[in-house]
Amino acid sequence: MNTLLGLGKTAVLQYSSAFLGRVATFVAFPHSIAAFPPVFVPTHPRSRTSWRRLLVPLLLAPALSLAAPLDYPGGKAPQNGVPLGQLKKIAQAVGERISGVKLAAGKPIPYCNLDGEIVAYEFPFCADCSSFPSDAQILSELGLARKRAADPDGKKFEKQAWGVGKYWSVTLSSTEDRYPMREAMEGLPRFFTMSEAVQEKARGRMGGGSAKLARIFYASPVEQFFEFQDGANTILVDPFSLEIRVPGKLKDKARIPSEEQKKDIRRQWRKFKSMAL
Repeated sequence: MNTLLGLGKTAVLQYSSAFLGRVATFVAFPHSIAAFPPVFVPTHPRSRTSWRRLLVPLLLAPALSLAAPLDYPGGKAPQNGVPLGQLKKIAQAVGERISGVKLAAGKPIPYCNLDGEIVAYEFPFCADCSSFPSDAQILSELGLARKRAADPDGKKFEKQAWGVGKYWSVTLSSTEDRYPMREAMEGLPRFFTMSEAVQEKARGRMGGGSAKLARIFYASPVEQFFEFQDGANTILVDPFSLEIRVPGKLKDKARIPSEEQKKDIRRQWRKFKSMAL
């Protein structure tokens, strides 16, 4: 496992979810352990389950439409937020540092806390691309990889079904009261890889209709919820387990950083901002 930007050695940690109290094990950088979700740099797309377990329901769902990308989620602009243009430059520099290649940037995906305020952005990148592919093209690529992975000799295509080998993603905090780095990985965000699955789950629970993605709630790399709305009805879909959550049942238990941690957060932001100059 490589270190990122010289911030220290990686360590395997257990992180207690701020939303549901789950304990997730993943690779993290020690500087961010105490107060906020640590940097997550997996060798495969984040998941609480195996490649096969996640691919099987997708491969067995012929009703899924790869021609229907998700609507981009929204959220309230954060107070004293870091300018999005600056975050884009930082994410680009981080992505190219860890991938070792030139990257074409896609549209950032906003992530919210339970109050609907944007707390982070995930920036998807395409390696060695002249421009970032359209959402429909990405979903088509993923669908083809899934079909190939279903073949008896298709194991080599499993990672491609998550965008590994072509795409990278970097998640940064939107405000300076949190550590800048949330996550960096090879592969695509769940916004793409689980797009059709979460849509089908939402529409199935809401009686079909026109369930639209409104927001994505984000607590950590392995704790996210997609909020779908259809008129006055709202549900949350876990993009990892595809479980349905009832709005109002989640609680934001993020801890307030100590004074020492606040100093470290400011130091990290100076380091990352220098990359965008």
